[in-house]
Amino acid sequence: MLKRLLFVLMLSPVAALLFGGGSGEPATDASVPSEATPIATDDMPREIEGGSYLTYSPERFEQASQFKRVYFFHAAWCPTCRSANREFETWIERIPDDVVLFKTDYDTNDELKRKFGVTYQHTFVLVDESGESIAIWNGGDIRRLIENTL
Repeated sequence: MLKRLLFVLMLSPVAALLFGGGSGEPATDASVPSEATPIATDDMPREIEGGSYLTYSPERFEQASQFKRVYFFHAAWCPTCRSANREFETWIERIPDDVVLFKTDYDTNDELKRKFGVTYQHTFVLVDESGESIAIWNGGDIRRLIENTL
């Protein structure tokens, strides 16, 4: 009985982190979406809308020129990137309507990394209409994305 009680007490903080504390949002039925909205893939419609989180391609990037565009240099092996990716997918409706966030593969987009001086995965680059950097920051979540794109 004592072992079972200790086991339950030890799991309580873990359960709180998994089911209520990871995103900074309260774990209520109203705040947890029933399904995560996936990022757009190549087989999804081509029309670009603001408030989107898309897989980077040069064509899509150009199609979104009427919006604020942000590169998110993501690496599949990076735990911080995976966490941010889950947050962007889960809370996609919080991405501002005038912003398109591009999930950009850190390991394969060497030309973009050189252009913007990116040396660290989980780097974000906000660019202007001509594709030149306006702001660069490392790390972050929806809140930092909003702060840096105001």
